[in-house]
Amino acid sequence: VFPYADGAVRFPVFHPDGKHLLAPDGTGISVWELATGNRVRALTGLADRAMLVRLTPDGKTAVGLSATKEVTGWDWETGKKLPVSFAVPDCPEAVT
Repeated sequence: VFPYADGAVRFPVFHPDGKHLLAPDGTGISVWELATGNRVRALTGLADRAMLVRLTPDGKTAVGLSATKEVTGWDWETGKKLPVSFAVPDCPEAVT
């Protein structure tokens, strides 16, 4: 299903546009186009392995959580990493 994935893909989510699937993949988030099955974008910049991804309800921002419990965001339209990241040391979702 995910030809570029390293076998550690967990918890993919659908974009609200219904056309894309986002999946943690290594130290980034891979964006897949559902109609073609092609990876169309890689959201990069996490310091450690991506554990999960979520989207804001309007679909304008993707948010990733790393294994080191750091939250990072990306602008959906440009794919650029947002300038703010922060740690969530008590977050249970990042367990490996």
